[in-house]
Amino acid sequence: MVVRWTAISLLLAALISPALSPATAQRYIANPPVLPSVPPPSEYAVVNAFPGLRFPASTDLIVGMAVPPGRTNEIYLTGQRGLILVISNLVTPTRSVFLDLSPVTFSPNGGESGLVGLAFHPNYAQNRQFYVYYSRTNREQEKTFITLSRFLADPTNPYRALPGSEQILLQQHDRDFIHQGGDIQFGPDGYLYVPIGDEGNQNDPYKSSQRIDEGYFSAILRLDVDGRPGSLVPNPHPNLGSGYWIPPDNPYIGATSFNGKAVDPAKVRTEFWAVGTRNPHRMSFDPATGQAYFGDVGGVRREEVNRVAKGANYGWAHYEGTLLNPHAHIGAPPTGFTYTPPLYQYSRSGGNPNLQGSAVIGGLVYRGTNYPALAGKYLFGDYISAHLWAMTFQASGPPTVTKIVTADVGPTGFGIHPATGELLLIQRIGERVSKLVRRTTSGPALPNTLSQIGVFSDLGSLTPRAEVAPYEVAAPFWSDNAIKRRWFFFQDATSKVRRSASDQWTFPTGMVWVKHFDIETVRGNPATRRRLETRFLVKTTNAAYGITYRWRPDGSDADLVADEGDDEELLIDDGGTVRSQLWHYPSRSECMVCHNAGAGFVLGFSTRQLNREVTRQGTAINQLIHIGNLGALDPVITNPASLPRLAAVDDASAPLEHRFKSYLDANCAYCHMPGNIGRGTWDARFSVPLGASGIINGPVTDDLGIANARVFKPGDLAGSIMYQRVAELGLYHMPPLGTDVLNQAGMDLIRNFSLNGTYVVSRQIFYNGSDFDGRDIAANSQDDRAIALGKQVLFPGGRATIDHVSTYSRGLNGVLVDIWKLPADPTTADIRVRVGNDSNPAGWAAGPAPAAIAIRRGAGVSGSDRVTLVWPDGILARRWVEVSILPSARTGLWTADTFYVGAAPGDTADSTTAAGVDTADMMRVRANPRSLLNPATITSPFDLNRDRRVDSLDLNVIRMNETQGTSVLPMIDLTVAP
Repeated sequence: MVVRWTAISLLLAALISPALSPATAQRYIANPPVLPSVPPPSEYAVVNAFPGLRFPASTDLIVGMAVPPGRTNEIYLTGQRGLILVISNLVTPTRSVFLDLSPVTFSPNGGESGLVGLAFHPNYAQNRQFYVYYSRTNREQEKTFITLSRFLADPTNPYRALPGSEQILLQQHDRDFIHQGGDIQFGPDGYLYVPIGDEGNQNDPYKSSQRIDEGYFSAILRLDVDGRPGSLVPNPHPNLGSGYWIPPDNPYIGATSFNGKAVDPAKVRTEFWAVGTRNPHRMSFDPATGQAYFGDVGGVRREEVNRVAKGANYGWAHYEGTLLNPHAHIGAPPTGFTYTPPLYQYSRSGGNPNLQGSAVIGGLVYRGTNYPALAGKYLFGDYISAHLWAMTFQASGPPTVTKIVTADVGPTGFGIHPATGELLLIQRIGERVSKLVRRTTSGPALPNTLSQIGVFSDLGSLTPRAEVAPYEVAAPFWSDNAIKRRWFFFQDATSKVRRSASDQWTFPTGMVWVKHFDIETVRGNPATRRRLETRFLVKTTNAAYGITYRWRPDGSDADLVADEGDDEELLIDDGGTVRSQLWHYPSRSECMVCHNAGAGFVLGFSTRQLNREVTRQGTAINQLIHIGNLGALDPVITNPASLPRLAAVDDASAPLEHRFKSYLDANCAYCHMPGNIGRGTWDARFSVPLGASGIINGPVTDDLGIANARVFKPGDLAGSIMYQRVAELGLYHMPPLGTDVLNQAGMDLIRNFSLNGTYVVSRQIFYNGSDFDGRDIAANSQDDRAIALGKQVLFPGGRATIDHVSTYSRGLNGVLVDIWKLPADPTTADIRVRVGNDSNPAGWAAGPAPAAIAIRRGAGVSGSDRVTLVWPDGILARRWVEVSILPSARTGLWTADTFYVGAAPGDTADSTTAAGVDTADMMRVRANPRSLLNPATITSPFDLNRDRRVDSLDLNVIRMNETQGTSVLPMIDLTVAP
C-alpha cells in the first residue's frame, strides 16, 4: 500500500505559512510523494508465525527448535537461559515450559553458551528419551561444563519433562563462553551427531583444534545411544559419563597417527566423525538423501557451509574457509596437511553485499511443496546481515547461491512447521518464531529519482518542504569526513513519537528520516562541496527499510541506487595532497545492518542525541523542547536538563569519559548491546555504567593474533582490540561499514581515555582477617591473597545470583576498588554506602562508612591504584550492600561507580535463588572436609571462616547463622526499575 504524505499536525506556524490555518495545514497537499509503508517488494517475506506468542530475551533467548518424530501439533524451542519451551496446539498456540535447567545453566549476555541443543530419540514415542546440549555451571568446582545429557519425558504429561531423570553422557570443562556448537541431531542411521566448536576465543588460543587425542572440541561426534551389537565402549577420559557407545565404523577407531604425528590409539577420541570445526552453528540432514550439512561461523574472513563426511577435516584453525589463517595459535599446517574445503563460502565485505554476512546460520534442504521454486535447495542464512539464501546443488562444480529475502532480524535456527510444511526461522533478537511466505501481490515500486519523492521544494538549493523538520545530533556517526544534514517528517496528520516512562521512543508507521551527504573535494574549502547521496529510512509497521539516491554529477537530480549498492572513486585535495577516496553507496540490506531490530531501527533520533541546543528562526532553543513544541512528542519533554545527552568527540568542554561513552554509543551501540548482533559481550550503550559494560579489560571474541588482548586495556593501546579495529582499514575495521578514511578524532579520543582518563578498572570482594590475608585491617600486599576469586560484584541493571554473595563468617569485611589514574586519596566523603534486602536500592537505609580506607599506588589490576575499603566484623551481615565511589576532585570520576554485594554468612551456595543457611549447608560441609594437609581454596564455598580448613568451626558458623522465612537473603533483581 502507498501512504500519501500529508502536512502534519505537529508543524505549527513556525514552519507553515502564516496564511494557513492549522486545519488547512493538515490537509493532503498537491502532488504528494510516494513512499511505500512496506519494504520494497520481493517474492518472499518473513512474518511472525505465532503473533500471539513472544519469547523475551531476558528469560528465553531462543536459538533453535526441534519436533519429536511423528508429531504434527507441537514445536519445541531451545532457550539459552536454560528453558526448553513447547508450543502446543499450533492452530491456537500456547507456550509452556517443558524443561527448566536455568538454575544450573551458564548463559552470559551476548555469548553463545547456554541451552543450545535438543534432539528427540527416533523411538521417542515409546522410550520418552530426548537429549540436551547445554553449558552447566558446577558451583562446587567453580567451573562451567559443556554437557550432553539424556532426559525422560513425563509419562503422565507429554508436555513436561522429568528434570531428575538426567543422565550425563559427556561433561567437559569449558574455558570460554563462545563457539559452543551443540545443534545435536539424530541421523537417518539412528546415531546421535554432536557438533562442537573449538572451545572459544579467536584463533584457537587453547589449541583445541586439530587434536583427536585430547578433549571433545573442534569436531562432530557420532554416538550410539542404544548400545547396538558391535558398538564399542569409548576410550577412557575424565569427561565421560555413561549412556553411549562408539559405532564400529567411526573413522578414528584404532588410529595411530593424525596430521603426520603419532597418537596413542587408547587416547584417541573415537567419538569423532569429522574434525576441524570452528563454531558449527546449526546442522541438518536432507530427508531425501540423508546427507548432512552445517554452517561454520568464521573468524573475520570467511563464513562457510560444509557437507558432513566421515573422516573429513574442515581445516580450522589452520584454515578459515579456503584461506590460510596466519594467526592460528597452533601454528602453520604441517607438511602434507590436507583438508576438506567448504561446499560454499562467503566474506564480510567486497563484492555483492546481498551475498555477504558475518555469522552463518546453517539451514536445511527444503523438500516441501509450499515454495516450489525452493524445492531441493539448501536454505540457510546469516545472523548479522539477516539474509536468507537458497543454495542450488550442481551435478558438477560448485553450487550457486541466490538471496531469497532479507529479514528484519537474522535467524539463529531453522525448522519445518510439522503441520503446514512452512519454513520456520528462530529469531532470537526479534523474540519470535517467524515463517517464510510467498507474496501474493507485487507491492508498490520505489520512486526512481529523488525529485519524484518531492521532499525538497527546491532541489537545486536543497530546500525542504515546509512539512519537513530539520534535526541535529549531538554525537555524529563517523562518515569519512562527509558533511551531513538531517530532516524528519510523518506521512499522516496525526502521528506522534510516543515516549514511555523509561524514556524509550516508539515511532509510528510511515515516519521518515532523511539524511543528506556532501563532501568537500578540497578539505576545509566549503566552496568545493559536492553532493553525494540522500538516504531515507522509512518506519514500517514492524520494522523499517532504507533506500539511497545517488546525486548526478551535474547536481540536477539523484537516482535510486540499485539493491546491491554502488561505489565511486573521489579525488580529495587534503592539504595539497590529492588522494583517492572510495565512497560506498550502501545497499538496502547494508542500511539495515546498523538500523537493526535490536537497536530499534532508528539510531540518531533519541533523547541523548537530540538533547542539545539548536537555532530555529534565529532563536536558540533546546532541540527536545523545540520538537515537542512542534507536536511531535507524546508526552512532551519539559525538563531536558534532567535527561542524558551525548557529547561530540571534539567537545573539549565535556569530561573525557562523557565523550568516550558518547563515541561508543554513536558508533558501536547499535550492534554491541546484550542479545544483539555484535559479536562479544561488551555493551556500548550510553545508559550502561562503564563498570557494567564489560569494556574495561573485557574478553574478546577476536584477538587479532594479539596475546592477552582485551576489549579495552588501560594504558595499553596495542592490546586494546577496540583501538586496533578503529585504527586500521580493511578486513578488521570497526564499525564494519564501507569506510575508506580513518576516524582520527575517534582514535585520538580512545587513546586519550586509555592513557589519561580516570575510571574504575576492577572491583573485588575481600576476605579481610582470614588466613588468606595478612590478618591486618591496614592494607598491604598480602591482603591481595584474600580476594574472593569466585565472587563478583553486581551492577545496576543486573539480577543477583549466589556469585554476588559473600559467605564469609564475618559478613562482608571489605572490597577492593582499582582506579586508573586516581588523582588523589579518597576519603569517606567520597564513599556512599546503603544497605537493604529488596530490589529498590533507592529506598535503602544509609549504611556504615568504611572503618578504614587504604590506597596503594600501582598495586591494582593493570597497574591501577588500589583502594581498599574495610568494615568491622559482623557489621555488614545478612544484607545487601550498595557501594558507590562518588565523583569528586579526589576520585576523578565523571559519574558514580556503583555496585552491590550480598552477605549471607554460612550459606554454601546450594541455591541460586536464595541464600538460606540450613541443614542442607550442614550436610555439604560435612561431606567436603579439608585440612591443612589438603587446604581449601579461596573459592571453596565450604570454608566459611576462611582458615583453609573445612571442619567443625565451619559447622558452628552454620549453626549460629541459620535462617528461615523472611530472614533468608533474597536475590535482588535490579533489571526492572521499581
